[in-house]
Amino acid sequence: MSEIYLIEALDQSSDQAQVFFSSLYSKELNIDWNFALYRPRDLDENAKIIYLFHGAYGNYKNILDHTNIKSKMDSWLANNDIPNTIMVFVDGFNSFYIDSDHYKMESALIKDFFPQIENLFAKNFQAKDRYLAGISMGGHGALRLGLKYTDLFSGILAISPALWYESRKESPNQLWNLFKVNGSFNQELWMDYHPGKLLGKSVDMNIKIITGRSDLVVDHENIEKFEKEAGKLVQVKYIEDGDHSWPFWDQALNQVKDLIR
Repeated sequence: MSEIYLIEALDQSSDQAQVFFSSLYSKELNIDWNFALYRPRDLDENAKIIYLFHGAYGNYKNILDHTNIKSKMDSWLANNDIPNTIMVFVDGFNSFYIDSDHYKMESALIKDFFPQIENLFAKNFQAKDRYLAGISMGGHGALRLGLKYTDLFSGILAISPALWYESRKESPNQLWNLFKVNGSFNQELWMDYHPGKLLGKSVDMNIKIITGRSDLVVDHENIEKFEKEAGKLVQVKYIEDGDHSWPFWDQALNQVKDLIR
């Protein structure tokens, strides 16, 4: 019933942008999959769509709850700083947005989530209209999926992306079973899913990373190594006092405006 309500609500005109909470059924995950969606007041043929991925231990409400992203979007749209843009908040569980024995998250996103969301609107979204963004684990996911499916997206924003080349025992990639073999963390398996594995090809895409040099969770040296491997493909912005926290991420989300305008 929630999907029916959402579709009806999206078809109604409103004097202001609205945030909807609903779910869709995923065949790949075999669940009703929760999400949140920011719909601008107006939609037109130039409308864009951006999918936001949360970080480890999070959920689809985190970014809305802990940042001012809605008021930012309201302001950008009111000032014509960005095109009319739909923002979708994905529930990625503790999946790193990959296909694993625990979640077929990558397949579910590509086959179920993106198509069903976009079918809600009377527009055929093309790659030039579609963006990915993510925080920490979500930044890793946005980079990996964006670089893998270059024909689907025109821009990526990765905030404090979890691009560990050498992670710690307390890091989620080591704690969770996603990257374990016979019960132990496997560095080779982790690196098989690293976005750095997808570098080295010609990509016509706007890719931005913003991270803090005071980040004690994902040391900036990891980002610097990825930046060196990526070359001119990626634009990286380092914030000296930036750390791995919601206040920093709230400020970093200002980069969304530059990504899609």
